[in-house]
Amino acid sequence: MVQRQRHAMSGPIVLTGASGFLGKRLAALLCEQGFAVRAVYRRPEPPPELASLAERGVALIRADLDDEEGMKAALTGAQAVIHAAALARDWGPASAFKSSNVDATLRLLKAARAAGAQEFVFVSSISVHGFGSHKASSEEGPYYPLSHLYPRSKLEAEQAVLAENGPGFSACSLRLGYIFGPGDTTSSYRMFDAARRGAFGWIGSGRNRTSMVYVDDAAQALASALGKPTVAGQAINVVGDETISWRDFARAVYDAIGASGRPIGVPKALAWIGAALLSAGARVSGSIEGPPMTFYRVRRSTVEYVFSNGKAKRLLGFAPRTGIREGLALAAAAYNESLKRASSP
Repeated sequence: MVQRQRHAMSGPIVLTGASGFLGKRLAALLCEQGFAVRAVYRRPEPPPELASLAERGVALIRADLDDEEGMKAALTGAQAVIHAAALARDWGPASAFKSSNVDATLRLLKAARAAGAQEFVFVSSISVHGFGSHKASSEEGPYYPLSHLYPRSKLEAEQAVLAENGPGFSACSLRLGYIFGPGDTTSSYRMFDAARRGAFGWIGSGRNRTSMVYVDDAAQALASALGKPTVAGQAINVVGDETISWRDFARAVYDAIGASGRPIGVPKALAWIGAALLSAGARVSGSIEGPPMTFYRVRRSTVEYVFSNGKAKRLLGFAPRTGIREGLALAAAAYNESLKRASSP
């Protein structure tokens, strides 16, 4: 694809979390749109999708966010920062969420300002609204008490980012809905694994609806925030146009991979008991990955969880292109290819 400079950026874009599910897609998109990109990752080696971007001019920088010298080098001369690195899970100790999501963001903010960066785009989560009844909720609310560590840490970090907005430093926060798509090994692929075993379904009635966003649409929204004065100081919800009930979503997951079984529902009370027992077992065993059922997942899937993307459309020109079933089909195709590669000699 021919690169084109879309914004008159005076310096490169520093992208943290570049080796993650969203980060890899965003790095590729920024490259395609002609931005000079510095992709920061902390794995010993960059994943192949990221490594291939080096041939197209993307600078790959291995550094941890607590590596002061490494991040200083990455940020020198940068025009903008997109901070996508995070501990994005529903299990773990409070100290881990504070360190990865709050403290790391504060350090990056300070370093970005010291380096002379002019823009800071924070990747937040729709979960900062809390789990309650959301029926096309906007950024104005409603908001519910946050009883889970992940959304609490994201909200604290988001508030710190927005507080830094001011003359010469534009800071905004994009609250992404549930992200899915090809390469999503931590969520989409696990759902496909469960469906193959006939173990994926819904909780309670399954009729509660939810908002989601396809990974490439989320990446486009983040790229669109660059160079836009109107987003300064703003929190913006980013979700697709389509909503779906968890019952229909479970059926769509089975259909996407051609699973022979059909999903079934689990009574809400039983799910709560299961989450309690499994969580207790995971704590005793010192599990890092956590149990297959958590209080977070039960809560998220048993409330109406629909949000408006009107502000994203107004300020970002957001125009989601991929619906839920189409996105699941694309994710399933990539998932099946990964299974073939894993089984080949």
